[in-house]
Amino acid sequence: MDCWIVGGIQPLDGDPAGQLLGIVRVVADQVAEPGFRGCPFLSTHAEFPDPAHPADRLSVAFRVALRGRLVDLAEQAGAPLPRVLADRIMLIVDGLYANGAVLGRAGSASAGVALTAEIIRSALESVPSADPA
Repeated sequence: MDCWIVGGIQPLDGDPAGQLLGIVRVVADQVAEPGFRGCPFLSTHAEFPDPAHPADRLSVAFRVALRGRLVDLAEQAGAPLPRVLADRIMLIVDGLYANGAVLGRAGSASAGVALTAEIIRSALESVPSADPA
């Protein structure tokens, strides 16, 4: 996992739902930076599509690790469908990378963070209580 993501969510240790949202906030901050040109891992994958190429393997490994981290955090948060929640957040992250590369600060970074918060809240609200008695 890239150090900028780990550093961005480390203060939220013990709060997996907060860390899920924190990952999206880190990405939203990154895409709003002047000169942001897109996710280097997605760009590398596009430029080196041969699965045997070391650059392609590195880009895929990062994306797999990010998705794995999202799934782990969703499980820890108690999401009944952790892979679904993780995949939805991954799609938002990818959208932020694409949108931020084109629109920068004028893009939809804050909307992506708000949408993620709604998705997390909705996923966790559907968790049945442990003991109704």
